[in-house]
Amino acid sequence: MTCITVRKAAAADAPAVLALYRELRPNDPAIANDRLEVLWKEVAEGPRSMVLVAECDEVVASTCMLAMLANLASGGRPIGVIEHVVTAAGFRRRGLSRRLLEFALRQAWQAGCCKVM
Repeated sequence: MTCITVRKAAAADAPAVLALYRELRPNDPAIANDRLEVLWKEVAEGPRSMVLVAECDEVVASTCMLAMLANLASGGRPIGVIEHVVTAAGFRRRGLSRRLLEFALRQAWQAGCCKVM
């Protein structure tokens, strides 16, 4: 049976995450390495967003980003936004995206989001 692990992405996952993004959006311009370091820290390790991955047999096969937007309504609770959901073509139809999105939702609810889009 195939092992699926879902977790927050680490800096070492950046190349695999970017490869998945290229599969989703092959015409996007590349990000310079020095800028990538800064963006990764802001997006993947920042206080209001995270990059999540699903591994299949230790290969990063699916990813998404969870952003938590500041909000003046709902008692100031943040709004969760899940974006850039992509699973590599060779790993589709195995339940990775479902597990990844369930994990993203748990992260959003634990962070106190009032809703998730």
